[in-house]
Amino acid sequence: MDRPSFSLMPRTTRFHHLRSGLVNHARGSFRTRAIRLLAVILMAVSTVPPAHAAAAEDDSVLPAFEDVIPAWMGARGWLDTGEVPEADDDAARFAIADLSAVGVLLRLDGRVVGRGFDPGGDDLAVRRAFGRALAQALGDRTIRRLPEPWRSAPGARLCLELELAGPRQPLVGGTLAAAARRLRPGIDGVAVVRGETSSLALPGRMLSTGTADGTAGTLIRLLDEVGLPPKDLPDLRRIDSVRLERFETLRLGQTTPTGTPSIRMRLGSHIPRSPDLDDGLPAISASLKGRLTRWQPAPDPSNSEAIRPWLGDFDPIGGSHDPIEAELIDRLFGIWALSQVDPASTTVPRPEELPEESITPAVVDLALLAASHGRPEIGQAWLDRLDSSPEVPSNGPGERARRAAAIGFQSGSLVPDDRFDAAYDDAWTACRSLPDVLAAFDWLCLAELAWWRRHGEPGPRVDSLRAVRDSLLARQIDVPDSDLDGSIPLRAGLEEVSDARCLRLLLGMAALRTIPEEDPEGRGRAERGLAGLIRFLRQLQTTPEEAADLPFGRRADGGVQAGPADPRQPLIATAVALIAVDLLQGPV
Repeated sequence: MDRPSFSLMPRTTRFHHLRSGLVNHARGSFRTRAIRLLAVILMAVSTVPPAHAAAAEDDSVLPAFEDVIPAWMGARGWLDTGEVPEADDDAARFAIADLSAVGVLLRLDGRVVGRGFDPGGDDLAVRRAFGRALAQALGDRTIRRLPEPWRSAPGARLCLELELAGPRQPLVGGTLAAAARRLRPGIDGVAVVRGETSSLALPGRMLSTGTADGTAGTLIRLLDEVGLPPKDLPDLRRIDSVRLERFETLRLGQTTPTGTPSIRMRLGSHIPRSPDLDDGLPAISASLKGRLTRWQPAPDPSNSEAIRPWLGDFDPIGGSHDPIEAELIDRLFGIWALSQVDPASTTVPRPEELPEESITPAVVDLALLAASHGRPEIGQAWLDRLDSSPEVPSNGPGERARRAAAIGFQSGSLVPDDRFDAAYDDAWTACRSLPDVLAAFDWLCLAELAWWRRHGEPGPRVDSLRAVRDSLLARQIDVPDSDLDGSIPLRAGLEEVSDARCLRLLLGMAALRTIPEEDPEGRGRAERGLAGLIRFLRQLQTTPEEAADLPFGRRADGGVQAGPADPRQPLIATAVALIAVDLLQGPV
């Protein structure tokens, strides 16, 4: 599986845009008006929410909850007693309307030890799926090694999840890629039907294996299971009668073997928007900080002066970090975040402590940002390095804006105002089009915050950034019962996705909020938009409930996962979230 990219660095930015049109580079009123006009146009054409956010077209039917509860309670009883009724026993039968398939997951301390599946919808489907899951669990090596009396009745230690699929509906798409784009990872199941043979993938089962986000790969696997080669739909239909179908499932599970069952969703229980943006920010900040501090191994008691490493992005299913040691850029984001909220909790490296070949313009800028929080001597060391052997950023808008923010956050005694003002002008000169401003939005907003802190008044570009902010908020998903509510879809190839990359926008808008805004309507739009983004951030955070369903979930508690159906936690996502939330708690 490809490692997901999440970064504020221009080399991995996921804003999809074409560079178009050149405008006057001068810092004048025409340029500001042009950006604001283009932003208004963008807002006008973006008010229709993306297809994946609209629930109106979803006419799926699910098995009735009142039919599912008796089936779950019956299966739980079988686990507790260790006795499964015979097929001719009425206790083995559960009639569930609109049922097309059943999946069963048995977990031991978050790890799935038994999986069972039955493609039928008759009244014995639950028993068959349960029996297969239990047989697999009893053969699990960990369970076989349990001490007596657990080994004789292991079911009492297992958590039960029952997944019931509703009726299947046609999945329209001229190609496999087009069909895959119509699936909602972690919500929709998919079936490949060849004549009278079919193969299904349940969303809950895919979530448990970390494959829910790989819908294209899932389709290829299902093709193989019905005996078809990995070809596209037009070619497959020359071989045989082939069609694709989708369906939704109702998942009922528990976090402890004696716990009450609850409906399971891909991002845990739905979190509503808070009417007060500031409500809960300290608790969010504390949970993010707690997770970020656990990204570093415990300090070596025999060498308190040693620099503690940072582990790479975390996979709570496999329990692994990729890479084992985080890349320098990601480490510096983590150091910046901790330095901002608690300078004593981390150490900012000096230039001489890093390999010479690793020091890039991005490294210099991030080290400066981290040092700007109470480490003037380290900031001076990085400025000396910049002056003596300057790592010059490219002419890209993101790189120039990042440099302006890094220089601007230093104290006036280290960096005079005229030096920052020149870097600020360079950043805006590099923005030749509205897409450039969008791509560098977060860094431009941080540079604007630096201007406000230095000059005590809003900068000359703040109105442009607020216009872009409003155009982005016009695309914000406003579907209260959706787990994507509050997110802002970003273009990734041919798709629009809502995932942790939204935190780039949260960071930029949090910085803008710190600068006084005279327009009450603009302030209101910003507050509502930020409340939605904070809601989505909370939804992306791994909760204890979700952690209980993951083999290594306890280590992930409080961190930000990459996407709605991808539980992996990029270090940089949690770091950026903490920086943004801390800015929101500052003076407004």
